[in-house]
Amino acid sequence: MTHPDEMRAIARIAPVLRPHLPGLVDRTVARILDTIPSYRDETLLSHEALRDIVENNITYVLDQEPGTGDPRGSPPRQTGRLHASIGIPLPDVLSAYRSGFALLWDTISDVLLSSGIGDTRQVIDVAGELWWRADHFGQDVTDAYRDATTEMLLQQEHERSAMVDALTTGTIVEQRALWETANRLGMPFTGYFLVVVAAADSPSSDPVPGIAASLRQIDVASAWRLDPHQAVGIISLPDTDPTDSVERLTRHATGHVGVSPTFTLLANAPSALYLAGVALRSRPHPEVKVRCFADTPVAVLAAAAPDAAAAIAQHVLGPVLHLPEHERDTLLDTFEMWLACSGSMRRTAEKLYLHSNTVRYRLRKLAEHTGRSIEDPVATSELNTALGAWRLVGHRDLTSGS
Repeated sequence: MTHPDEMRAIARIAPVLRPHLPGLVDRTVARILDTIPSYRDETLLSHEALRDIVENNITYVLDQEPGTGDPRGSPPRQTGRLHASIGIPLPDVLSAYRSGFALLWDTISDVLLSSGIGDTRQVIDVAGELWWRADHFGQDVTDAYRDATTEMLLQQEHERSAMVDALTTGTIVEQRALWETANRLGMPFTGYFLVVVAAADSPSSDPVPGIAASLRQIDVASAWRLDPHQAVGIISLPDTDPTDSVERLTRHATGHVGVSPTFTLLANAPSALYLAGVALRSRPHPEVKVRCFADTPVAVLAAAAPDAAAAIAQHVLGPVLHLPEHERDTLLDTFEMWLACSGSMRRTAEKLYLHSNTVRYRLRKLAEHTGRSIEDPVATSELNTALGAWRLVGHRDLTSGS
């Protein structure tokens, strides 16, 4: 352990070192500019400002008694925060610090040797204190840099969250403000966009952890707002195909996610948010985690008039909806697959790994419960419309009509 007297060795020789301070500062600035490219860019930090920083830090080394003063406002911490704010990398800052301490030691050793005022014990004490300070000051710089970086990231995230909220709620309506918001979010004003609503499993948990970074890996920009019960995001697609982004959402989602249709103007984000919410609350197959709003006439009508959609579903499918869940889903899923297979019994059976007679039996049961046969095109259209409405508004209490 270092003795307290040893920690005042630099203070004792400080008066002898002061006349050498201007030259030491100049040499330190010159070495930093010569060896660290980021300091040469005066748009980040002028050479005059760099000289002031070097002088303040060296003066602090000479004047500051160990264990005194408020370290929170010390030049090392001010240096760390400033460099974080202007974007000079932390390794470059620490490299500049090492250069300064190395040149300070060169100056101290030259002065002690040339003046004859330092014996061996004093040289050892000065060296020990200097490297102790180099270590602690470097840690102060690092801590302050990281603190400032964290604060800036949190502030940026808060600002991005507020901008997502403003876009999706329609708070921003003026075109120039929309353009500026898009620019700050790193998105185009026009392009291909999705709005996403993800339900949280528990209050304040992130329902799509790591999604922004994952989307960046496929060159997809996004911005998010995390609320206590859900996350809302705007995704900027590189083209009209959302498949890759939906796959990433499926990979990261911890619960159910609703995705809007693709739209081309950020000004349309509020309506897209509504449709994403409809998709989130819809009732597709249970294993479907990410639910994309189908941009079809039935879906659009159901979203525009959910009460009417619920009434249609109840009127056409009511007896089926009152069946036990497994039986209900079996009949409706079979009918839905039959539609997807263009009415082919054989292809439907292959898709469902069933015999064709089983498919026919299920469709007859559907007809018995609803009074609508698939042999009648009008009845088939009504069943299709009702099923599409139920998929979208199935969260409503159809039995009570509410």
